[in-house]
Amino acid sequence: MARFLQDIAAVLDPLEREEPSVREAIQNIEPIEAALIPEPYRSLLVHDSDMTPTLRDYWESPIALRPLIVFRDGDLLHRQVVLTAGPGRIPVEAGAIRIHLDRFPPEALPVILRGRQPLGAVLSEYRIPHVSDPQGFFRLPANRFLKEAFQDPRDQTLYGRCNRLSDDAGKTLAEVVEILPATVRSSVS
Repeated sequence: MARFLQDIAAVLDPLEREEPSVREAIQNIEPIEAALIPEPYRSLLVHDSDMTPTLRDYWESPIALRPLIVFRDGDLLHRQVVLTAGPGRIPVEAGAIRIHLDRFPPEALPVILRGRQPLGAVLSEYRIPHVSDPQGFFRLPANRFLKEAFQDPRDQTLYGRCNRLSDDAGKTLAEVVEILPATVRSSVS
């Protein structure tokens, strides 16, 4: 489990330089075995698929990107984002991602850099072959940052995962920290 905690730190450290409160988002992170994650969070997190289509299918609505922090460091693009669903823009995930721009086809780069679509949507739209490989799962208490991101003031336990997206050659395309809100529908209507 220690390795995926290092992965989380590697994704968040550059963002923390831009916004010191980012570290608060994972201060009390606790690794958890996939089998111990309660439903519906387990179904939303424990799989080897991209989160964008998983959330789109669960919420039965397109997923949009709301960037919070974005900066580029050479061929690395760092983003802290909230993914939202539907016309009401319901927050459905808070995340941080480190994208290796030099590993994407040139035609996808302007779309990634514009930052209006989740990376999962770009991967799908440009048919970029990749593998999603969750590195570990965790729970943490909602803190000020996450309460604001999810627009939910309650003290709740949140669940998430650290995921690595790789190309067919095994080169990392992106590392992602994905956290779900406490308010998820118990069933799809």
